[in-house]
Amino acid sequence: MFPSDPSNRRTVRKILVRPRKTAQTPPKEAEKTAHTDDSASATPAPRDEVLANITKAFQQELAHAYKERDEWQQRYAELEEETRHMRERLRRIAEDEAFREQIRTLEKMLEVADNIERALAAADEPSALAEGVRLTYRELMRALQELGVERIEALGRPFDPAEHHAVGMVASQDHPPGTVVAVERPGYRYRGRVLRPAFVHVAGESEA
Repeated sequence: MFPSDPSNRRTVRKILVRPRKTAQTPPKEAEKTAHTDDSASATPAPRDEVLANITKAFQQELAHAYKERDEWQQRYAELEEETRHMRERLRRIAEDEAFREQIRTLEKMLEVADNIERALAAADEPSALAEGVRLTYRELMRALQELGVERIEALGRPFDPAEHHAVGMVASQDHPPGTVVAVERPGYRYRGRVLRPAFVHVAGESEA
């Protein structure tokens, strides 16, 4: 071969090999993608957020329900206490009214006993009628005693303003001053309370 021969000269083509370009993300897009990834990792997933909101709402409703329960329990306790006081007050009122009614009945029975006692004192001679009245009087006094009525002992005892009612003063050398020397009308107690005081005469200072 002769290089200088144009017919025999092989044409050499120069092939320029360019490096293959790889797909690259522009700087701004890369920065935006990185920021998006960071935000996604910082924000809770939608499902977790929903569960957290539901739990919070349930806890608030539960606390409100507990508060209402405590308020109703307190109100119930107050109403129960008021009801107990009301029952106790009504019971006392009923007992007091029953006691006053008993007192009125016993006072009327004592008036009958007083009349019988005066009738017996006025009887001059013993008789069958007087004996019958005396038996009636004894039965009446026995019935009063069984009901809880007892006579107040006054004669010969020091004057007691809680149980005695002085209707007169008597000069006496046989009794010290302030001693009951006569009973005009007997007194009675009922269940420890004075049903009516005894009407009495009290010894005063003796005249020299």
